[in-house]
Amino acid sequence: MKIMRVVLSLFVVSLCLGLSTSSASAQLRLGIKGGATLSRVSLSGDKSNLASKNRSGFFVGPMVDAKIPFFGLGMDVSALYAHSYLDNKFTETTVKSIEVPVNVKWSASILRLFGIYAALGPQFGFNIGERNDSHYLIRKRHASFNTGGGIVLLDHVQFGVNYNFALTRTATLQIPVEMGENYNVKVKNNSWQVSLAYLF
Repeated sequence: MKIMRVVLSLFVVSLCLGLSTSSASAQLRLGIKGGATLSRVSLSGDKSNLASKNRSGFFVGPMVDAKIPFFGLGMDVSALYAHSYLDNKFTETTVKSIEVPVNVKWSASILRLFGIYAALGPQFGFNIGERNDSHYLIRKRHASFNTGGGIVLLDHVQFGVNYNFALTRTATLQIPVEMGENYNVKVKNNSWQVSLAYLF
């Protein structure tokens, strides 16, 4: 996992350096973003059969969109308050976190009336809620990856759909003795996300 963190860090730094070379001509816009998640946990090992059904959650927060005036390239960075669930067949817990997605974007539009975009990049999560309950030990930090796209209306409203898959574990599940044995199972939270953003 240390190698993965280094790779992700280099990815973000290289993006920032690349955009900074065009900072004079880049268009920076502030906005607000919110949306819903449909997530499902995956459990490691022979306890994968305990995984839950899909659970819904939400996220909301500010975003910055940077567009370079050539090739339709750009990036966006958000700081989102996220409320989600870790669920399995015998227990559930609430996860409150700050999620920071850093996406590379390609976009195209017709007279700024209607456009499309594709985006991908890493996402970094920081737990701000309870870390322990009777069964879950939630990590302080976790990483995931986004890929998706959407449409842009009137150069201000963005509607997007993306898939977020975990790169690191989100938590550890401690399976109780009454289920046969004590287990510490790695938990990853993968989700579909639907978002709506407004750029000023």
